[in-house]
Amino acid sequence: MKTCSKCHDAKPLACFGLQSTSACGRRAACRLCEAERMRGYRASGAGVNAKGTGGLSHREIARRLGMSKSRIQQLEASAMRKLRAALAEGWR
Repeated sequence: MKTCSKCHDAKPLACFGLQSTSACGRRAACRLCEAERMRGYRASGAGVNAKGTGGLSHREIARRLGMSKSRIQQLEASAMRKLRAALAEGWR
């Protein structure tokens, strides 16, 4: 038996997901509480966009990494040249 850290109910170990880094080898919250938490997270749309970058554009990511505006423009130009070359070769 183990007590869930979220609902505080005592449940059998089979009700808890595996986690190799914990002392008992199980997660702190039961599967039902974890499923509820994940449903809420997914419904909120937090940290997700079509490209999987957390809502940040590639320019914003580069800026946060400390790249200058001119370096970002150089990389974009280089990427466009490579794309045009690939398309010219018949790449899909």
